[in-house]
Amino acid sequence: GFDQISIKKKITNAFQCSPWSSPRILSPVDMRHILTSRSTENLSSLGMIGRTGELVTSPVRRRTIRKSVRKRGKSRSPDTTSGTAGHLHSSETSQDQPLNLHLDNIAHSQREIPRHDAKSLVILLQSNDAALLERTLITISNGATIPANQVTSSFNIEVGCLIRVQRLLTHYKPSVQLAAITALGNLALNQDNQRELKDSIPVLCSILLDQPAEKVILQTLVTLLNITVLPDWHMECCIILHHLYQLVDTGSFPVKVHALKVLINLTCNDDMIPSLLAAQAPRKLLHLLDLSTNEDLLLRIVTLLANLTQGVRNLNIDPILDLPLEDKAPSPDTMYAAIYGVNVQDKICSKAFTLMSSHMNEDIRIQARKIVEAMKP
Repeated sequence: GFDQISIKKKITNAFQCSPWSSPRILSPVDMRHILTSRSTENLSSLGMIGRTGELVTSPVRRRTIRKSVRKRGKSRSPDTTSGTAGHLHSSETSQDQPLNLHLDNIAHSQREIPRHDAKSLVILLQSNDAALLERTLITISNGATIPANQVTSSFNIEVGCLIRVQRLLTHYKPSVQLAAITALGNLALNQDNQRELKDSIPVLCSILLDQPAEKVILQTLVTLLNITVLPDWHMECCIILHHLYQLVDTGSFPVKVHALKVLINLTCNDDMIPSLLAAQAPRKLLHLLDLSTNEDLLLRIVTLLANLTQGVRNLNIDPILDLPLEDKAPSPDTMYAAIYGVNVQDKICSKAFTLMSSHMNEDIRIQARKIVEAMKP
């Protein structure tokens, strides 16, 4: 069966995730080690804790706003990055030392963060001290994993925490930037925060396109994964569809898996199907659709293909009329051509049939069957 994503009742009615997928909740790390170190190893460990997830069912259909020959909708809203670039500086004051000491107490507390503590954290986010910023961001990130903090916005929007974290996404110090990306990913678990994250998407996309260190790529994907659990800002991700497919080809194993998870979240939105089909496909797609492929990777590959092929069937997609021109790769290289191209469609069906019939993993067999059924003449 499927587990409901526990965000709010009206959202859980529209979204479900499978037993292997749930919104990524990152576990708190031991702050005693971080408080004496500026290393990013603790932060990297934080990014690898907990389960990540992707949706496998379609949400409520939203109005298409991508352009195509058949349908001319409104262009997606321009990226408004004002307020997200750069980082804040403030002069050190006599309050810094007591606030610094107070941070230690907050960091070791496994409880809901009260409003007065949240205000202290926001003040600390204006510091010039990179080590202090990193510690503060990790404290916020850990606090966001506490259930009581996930369902309230006491230290998120109301006290200005969310916007401060967003501004630190472009901090010059890599460890602070990584801590900000991680904190934003955990804050994204709150539904109210989700509504305020539109300006963060272009920044995260820019970070990803800049081809940073692998740990930054991976944590950026994790944060995008949490943001794309809901469909609100899916269209803002159109600028990285080519790159996400490319990461499936070139990334390390964890990067491949997380790139696929983000893509799967996007396929749950019918409005995104044309853009996903228009983007340049992974060159190794057919090769990955094989019994010998790692089970975790294969499960994501067949889920992605199942969602796309079902979308083509349900929406009656015409590759000439419906693929948005602004997102379209050269015709032979599109994802649509990688699935339905001459001499390719039969191979996809044949491989999916083999997986449906022979693979030991039941979830893979189920998704492979969906591909076969969706691609029937």
